[in-house]
Amino acid sequence: MCLADLDPACGIAPIGRGAGARDELIAWPQQSVFVKNVLSKAEGDLDYSARLSLDQKEDSKVGTTLVIDSALEGTSLNLPQPFGKLARAETDLHIEMQFGNKQSITGSFGENLQFELSMQDDAVNDGVVYVGSNDAPISALSVKDEDGVIIIGELDRFVLEEWTAFLPELFGTTNPSGELSNTIGLIDLHLDIFELYEQELPEVSMQIEVDESSDSWAISLDSDSVQGMVAYPFDQENYLRIDLAYLRFPGDPEEESFLGETKEDIIEEERIDVLAHIDPRELPPMYFASKEFSIGSRPYGEFAFTFEPNENGAEVTDLVFDFRGLRLNMEGPYVDGTEIDEYAARFEPKFSWLFDGSEHRSELTGILYADNMADVLTANGYAASLESENAIFFTDVF
Repeated sequence: MCLADLDPACGIAPIGRGAGARDELIAWPQQSVFVKNVLSKAEGDLDYSARLSLDQKEDSKVGTTLVIDSALEGTSLNLPQPFGKLARAETDLHIEMQFGNKQSITGSFGENLQFELSMQDDAVNDGVVYVGSNDAPISALSVKDEDGVIIIGELDRFVLEEWTAFLPELFGTTNPSGELSNTIGLIDLHLDIFELYEQELPEVSMQIEVDESSDSWAISLDSDSVQGMVAYPFDQENYLRIDLAYLRFPGDPEEESFLGETKEDIIEEERIDVLAHIDPRELPPMYFASKEFSIGSRPYGEFAFTFEPNENGAEVTDLVFDFRGLRLNMEGPYVDGTEIDEYAARFEPKFSWLFDGSEHRSELTGILYADNMADVLTANGYAASLESENAIFFTDVF
């Protein structure tokens, strides 16, 4: 490394250029936990320029400052979308670290990330991370009411599983429930695409806070496609909780163009299995409830269930739905509407989703209730060939 520049009036300011392996930079004695955790996601050597200012004046309030700049060429980063990069790509990184009584780290990454963070005992405890255009100075966003770090801005795509795994690593927390609540104050982002377990929802406003009482991320979602709360547990062995006012998945544009032409078209479209590409064994255990559920222009009514993955697929229990007038587990078990019937009680609602890695199968047990079957049939694209005041179907399909 070549050093230059001494300024007696302000202190010593050596300037250097060099390259270092990831492990060497992580092992630097003055390195912050925050930077170490970012570097742990890198592969390859890092070419950089550095300026170390040693302010030795007695009345100095600045202390020692280290400024690092790099284009990160030759370095790959395994970070959540959209911040990961291949080794051949260039992305400007600028970091300013201040040491002494006041510890801080500020800087930018690429064109869409700025940060201004305070540290205590080498750990981040306050500040702002702004995701989006770097046109506005981050200092204008630094006045805030929340304690801890706030992350604000907008992203093209947000994959929830990637970020909830990464944030505890980024801020160096070993006890997510206790430590993250002291580190992260609020995440407030507008997302072009919100992705949860391979399901995409467009134009979502999202707020995330730490909920110590349930050891989870409390996630508020609001858009034309989804509205409600998600409790995402720190421990992936615990249940994911989804409680929504509505969930509206976009339909395939080509499929949607055919809907509504004839009843035969509707019937044919309903045979499309939107879950065919999902392996239920890899989904988390969850409680799910939505007052309204739809795919494209096709409404599926109200749903609630408990989802338990297993080696054969998954068991869905506590199943409740109102599917276009056909209801399950919203009344009964009875036949005449007054007393529990012994035979009916044997049909406890349960849905088995079986998957062997190549083929899906399903089994359903339960009692289906309806009022006028003519309404149920027409709502599902069939002729009103049956009429009734009420209807009960004892179901055991496999």
